[in-house]
Amino acid sequence: MHQRIKKNILLLIPILLLWSACKKYDEGPLISFRSAEKRLGVFYNSIAVIINGENYEEKDQFAGFAFDHITKEVSISSYISTFFDTIRQSNIWLKGGYLLNKDKLIFTFDSLSCYSEFAPEYFGPFAQMTRSDWDVKRLSYNDLVIECTFDQDNYRIYLMRNFSYE
Repeated sequence: MHQRIKKNILLLIPILLLWSACKKYDEGPLISFRSAEKRLGVFYNSIAVIINGENYEEKDQFAGFAFDHITKEVSISSYISTFFDTIRQSNIWLKGGYLLNKDKLIFTFDSLSCYSEFAPEYFGPFAQMTRSDWDVKRLSYNDLVIECTFDQDNYRIYLMRNFSYE
């Protein structure tokens, strides 16, 4: 009888360890066998940017988030009109560090790079020399949803993984 109980306990321990290692997010899958670091992609396109419950129309400001898993740097590119206003070019405009810590994504932006005459507007948690803590609401293999409150404004960003850059 004791052997059977010991066997069952020994079988349950790896299952419980695996279950606790799988992070569940508010809007994410119930269980995932990949760690949060493995699920975080390299490049994301923004689908929607919600500020204080309203859709931010100029989501092109947040065209792409790129995560460098080796250096732990994040860069955000935007699309802005060029001189002729018919061609759109990509501009890396914010760079900094990131840290993924369980259900938090922390951005620290330290540099602004603009390869055009007109720099894109930056504001709130997306400004040079800014640190912002984001709640990860969903982190699956395909998408990422993050939320942040910064200076009494609520930001929610929906990002879709772009596999063509990986």
